[in-house]
Amino acid sequence: MPPPSASVKKSLTQRILRYHAALRTPAGAGQLDYLKDERRLTDATIDHFLLGAVLDPDPLDEGVRGWLSIPFLTPNGPTAMRCRRPPERDSGPKYM
Repeated sequence: MPPPSASVKKSLTQRILRYHAALRTPAGAGQLDYLKDERRLTDATIDHFLLGAVLDPDPLDEGVRGWLSIPFLTPNGPTAMRCRRPPERDSGPKYM
């Protein structure tokens, strides 16, 4: 897969950082609790991998509102982002 263009990379980076910040808001508390309590991830791990919560999605991500964001990071920056459905929703695809 070729690396993303500069404009795609910029958009992806902005979305990843916005979703990561949303995880630390009161609205993201449920997703943060899931990552820390059930998945046993530390704050350092969550911050290192820029995990996030898609609470106020970009139009590109509207279909995953309320899901967790999982960026694919490289030394040159992000290359993609996948999302995991919230654990309380037990139907439908687990990842998108």
